[in-house]
Amino acid sequence: MEPQVNKILSRLGKAEKTELKSEKVELALADDIAKALKASEDVLDGSERSVNFAEKVAKDRNALLKDLPKLLKESNSVFTKGAKFLSNAEKAAKDLGLNTSDIKNYSKLESNLDKLARAIDRIINASKSLK
Repeated sequence: MEPQVNKILSRLGKAEKTELKSEKVELALADDIAKALKASEDVLDGSERSVNFAEKVAKDRNALLKDLPKLLKESNSVFTKGAKFLSNAEKAAKDLGLNTSDIKNYSKLESNLDKLARAIDRIINASKSLK
């Protein structure tokens, strides 16, 4: 009878080992699944932020592509008119024997037109970089 008891105990020991091994496997799988879940959540969060940012940039780009030509046209028109006024004022001052610095706001307009010329260049460059 003792040999049968030993066999039974031996079989029980194997059964316990099998159960423990499967529990270890289940725990390892659960840990792997938890890590994969965390990684997928992190990637989803990052991609959501990136996609939202990209959509905003695309929307802003489209708005700029629409607005910059209008701004360029208006800037060129103001610059052309202002330059014409300065030219006429310079001729009138010369005919009258005056200095252009004696004409009210002449220097201010001249300065603003210089700034506007640089702004026009920036508008053109910005338009090119967006295409």
